[in-house]
Amino acid sequence: MQKELKGAGQVNRILPTRMVRRYKPGDGPGAPRTKKSRFCIRGDRDPDIADLTRFAPTVTTSNLQVLIQAAMNKGFKGLVGDLKAAFTQSLPLFRSAGKLYCRSCDGSMPGLQEGQIAEIVLGCDGLCDALMHWRKTLVQFLTSELGYRQSCLDPCTLLLHGPQGLHGMDAVEIDYLLMFGDEMHDSKMAVLQKKFTFGKIQEINGEGVSFNGRRLRRFGDTMVIDMKAFVEELLNPVPLSKERAKQKQERLTDEEISEVRKTCGSLNWAGREGHPDAAAAASLFASMMVEMKVSDVFELNRVVDRLKESSDLALQIQRIEEKNVR
Repeated sequence: MQKELKGAGQVNRILPTRMVRRYKPGDGPGAPRTKKSRFCIRGDRDPDIADLTRFAPTVTTSNLQVLIQAAMNKGFKGLVGDLKAAFTQSLPLFRSAGKLYCRSCDGSMPGLQEGQIAEIVLGCDGLCDALMHWRKTLVQFLTSELGYRQSCLDPCTLLLHGPQGLHGMDAVEIDYLLMFGDEMHDSKMAVLQKKFTFGKIQEINGEGVSFNGRRLRRFGDTMVIDMKAFVEELLNPVPLSKERAKQKQERLTDEEISEVRKTCGSLNWAGREGHPDAAAAASLFASMMVEMKVSDVFELNRVVDRLKESSDLALQIQRIEEKNVR
C-alpha cells in the first residue's frame, strides 16, 4: 500500500502518530492522579486540513447555569456520563480526496510492526475534524432517534419535551454528558447507553461529581458548584528564582511572559466557571502583561495564593418556584 501511495504521489495521506502519556488529575479534590496513555494522530499534517469543517461548539457557562437552575426547579435527577474513546464511536470517516492512513508507533497498534500503516476509518484524537465529527454523530442520534431538540440558545444543550412539558435536558461537553430529567428522560438515556459505550456514569449527590473542571454537589434542591480541585492542583503561581525576585523593576523575559500567560489563563477560567473573585485580577493582569515587571509577578502570585486559601468558595443554585421566575 505504501508503494501504491508513493506511485500515486499521495504519501502525504499517511499521517505520523505518537503516544501521549501523562498523569491525569483526579476526579475530585485530593484524589490521586492516574496514568493515562492516548494514541494521537498528527492532524496538523492532514492534507485535507484546509477543506475540513473543524469548528465544534462547547456549552457556555451562562447556559449551563440556566440548565442547572431549570433542573433544580423541576426536581430532576442529575447524572454525569463519561463516554469511552468517544471519537472512535463516531460515524465512519469520509474524505472526498481519498482514504487517509496513519503509521504505527510505539506499539500503538497490536499486531502491526513499527512503521506499518493502517487506514483511518473513524475519528481519532489529533484529527482536526474529530471533535466535530463525534459531536455530529451524538447530536444526530439524540435528535433523530431519541426525539430531543437543540436549544435555540445553545447548540450544546438538547431538550426533551412531551405531554408534561419539559422532561429532560442534556448538556454536551465533548465526551462528557450532563443529564437531567424524569422517568421519560431516563428511558431515553438507557437507549443512549446501549448505543454508545460509557466509561462511567455517576449520579450527582453530596459527594460530588466532576464535570469539565467543576465539581457538582447536590444537597436536596440546591446544586453547589466549586472549582476546588482546579484551584488547588492546577492553578499555579509564576515561578521566580531567588536572584530574579530581587530584580523587582526589571521587565519580564519572553519565557516569563509565557508563564504569566498560563497563570492568567487559569485565573480567567476559574473566574468564569465558578470562582468570580478571580475575574477582576485575570482581566487586570492580562491587560498589562507586555509591560509587566518582576514586582507585578509578586502581586499576581499573591492573587493565586489568596484563591488557594479560599478554594472552598462555591456557587449555589437553589430551587425557585416556577411561578416566581422572572
